[in-house]
Amino acid sequence: MKLRILSSLFLLFILTALTNSVKSQTVNVSSVVPDSVGVWGKPLSVDMMGNPIVIRLKVVKHFGTTCVFEVEMTNNGTQTLSARMGFLGNDGKLYEPTSGMISIKPGEGFYWKREKREVLKRGVKNDALVCKNCNPTLGFLGLKFR
Repeated sequence: MKLRILSSLFLLFILTALTNSVKSQTVNVSSVVPDSVGVWGKPLSVDMMGNPIVIRLKVVKHFGTTCVFEVEMTNNGTQTLSARMGFLGNDGKLYEPTSGMISIKPGEGFYWKREKREVLKRGVKNDALVCKNCNPTLGFLGLKFR
């Protein structure tokens, strides 16, 4: 009986430790979406757990109910950033099919084409305006700096 209680407490401790170690952050990038397709927006400086990151966006196209962005991220901090990154869906959750793992060393950056789905603006001709108004928010799940 005593061993069973100790085992249960140990399992509870492990689950609590794992749950508390997962960090996440969201960044609303609506303010830096450019007004034209194929043009980079202004840089957005973001503090991620004490590490400065710079994010820029370019609207590639809008088709159907999907906006396609090119995302540029630069790590200006002193630690390597790693996380699962993608746009949040309309339900506020990270949309897994269009997200992926990233790892950016200090002083380095990357470009990545990402989709924001279900923007629900069929037939609108101004791609950049539709994509700016779709409330693009980047989500970072399992955010770690080492």
